[in-house]
Amino acid sequence: MNRDRGLDFGALIFGLIVLGVGIYYFAQKTLGLAIPDLDWERIWPLIIIAVGVLVVVSNLRRKGDGAGQ
Repeated sequence: MNRDRGLDFGALIFGLIVLGVGIYYFAQKTLGLAIPDLDWERIWPLIIIAVGVLVVVSNLRRKGDGAGQ
């Protein structure tokens, strides 16, 4: 049961989301770049789907490595 072997996809995805949102607002508010507004009503379901797919793939990969034994 060695957790140090693989990546923690949940933490990775959460970090990438926070990083992306931070870069978006920094570029728009601080640098004054004309970035189109994001339609969060269309984006948030895609983020949840992507996280779900990564969790499933991570678990399948972990099960294939024999980590569950």
